[in-house]
Amino acid sequence: MLENKVNELLDLSAAAARTANFESDQLKNIDVIKGSHRVEDKIDFASRILPPHLKPGGHDPLKKLYNAASAGLHGESDEDCLTIFREARFIFEYLFRNLTAADEEAREYVKRLSTPIGSKQS
Repeated sequence: MLENKVNELLDLSAAAARTANFESDQLKNIDVIKGSHRVEDKIDFASRILPPHLKPGGHDPLKKLYNAASAGLHGESDEDCLTIFREARFIFEYLFRNLTAADEEAREYVKRLSTPIGSKQS
C-alpha cells in the first residue's frame, strides 16, 4: 500500500511544503527522488518536507509506516501483519486526508486573499 502511493504522498508533501514556504532548494530533487526505485529514499525525502503539524511530538509518521511495512514483509505472522495493517491504515489515511484537505484549503485561502472582501467571487 505505502509503496504504491509513495509518489502521490511525495507530491502532496511537496505541495504542503511549498504552501509553508519551504526553500525551493529543499524541493529541487523531488523528480529525481520520485524516479528512484528505493522506497526508503522516497520516505526519507517526504519525511524531511512533511509539514510539522503532521509530526506531533516529533513523531515521524512516514518512517513509522515504512518500518511497519518492512516488518510485515520480513517474516511476521499473518495475524501480526493484520494488526500492523490496521494500525498503519489509520496513520496512512490521516496523512493523505490532511495533506489533501490542507492543499485544497490553502488554494481557497489564496484565492480569497487575492479578491477584495465584499466583492463578488466567481
